[in-house]
Amino acid sequence: MKKYAINKLTALLAATTLSAVTFAGMSVTSANAAEKTIAYTQSEGSLSTDNDGISLRRNIYNIWTSPQIQDINGSTTVEEYIAVDFTVSGIGDASALDDGSQFYAWIAGSVGTNSQWTLADAGDNITAINGDGDYTVTMPLADPSASIECLILQTNINIYAFGGDVSATTANLTINSIKTVQNAILGDVNSDGSVDSSDAALILKDYATVQANGSSTLDKSIADFNGDDAVDSSDAALILKAYADAQAQK
Repeated sequence: MKKYAINKLTALLAATTLSAVTFAGMSVTSANAAEKTIAYTQSEGSLSTDNDGISLRRNIYNIWTSPQIQDINGSTTVEEYIAVDFTVSGIGDASALDDGSQFYAWIAGSVGTNSQWTLADAGDNITAINGDGDYTVTMPLADPSASIECLILQTNINIYAFGGDVSATTANLTINSIKTVQNAILGDVNSDGSVDSSDAALILKDYATVQANGSSTLDKSIADFNGDDAVDSSDAALILKAYADAQAQK
């Protein structure tokens, strides 16, 4: 989009945002509850070990490690569960530790009020690993959340049974997809329960960042107001128009 068009819409949004009228949320229909795929890009350095220095894991979103890993958008809305589909490779047909303990995978982390870290914490939410192959592990969510503080695909696979430390082991975890359920309000990108000029402003800011070769920080399934599989100034303009129309009808 040309600069003058972005400036024009920015001015319009600013004028609306600075209006003396106190905004009230417009009445909108929630997006249909459905399983959604969370955008994921596997980054270098995301394969590591747990704090024991032995157990293999793949960091998905973990700002408490070095390097920080943010391979998904931490502001993603998640409900009901998070499911990670992944592939184990480099362990052949191995399925247990030397003491005979079964290899397992689980999701470790903190998602809103939901958290689990250890194998014991995960309880029944674990998946047995029986050699190389494709697996799915799920973390049920007792409460929905609009943020992910930490998310890790964790296993008890001992990397030293397969060649050495992370740089030398043949054992590997490759994440194929991450899914959740979302039942958010379409257009409510700031998750405040209403769709108004503040959401339009956030979409426009995000679009300008992407146009400048930056990365989007918005959840497309919520921000794509017109359903054209893109998040851009047209979504911001339509949200602003819908909000203005709703205010005019009051």
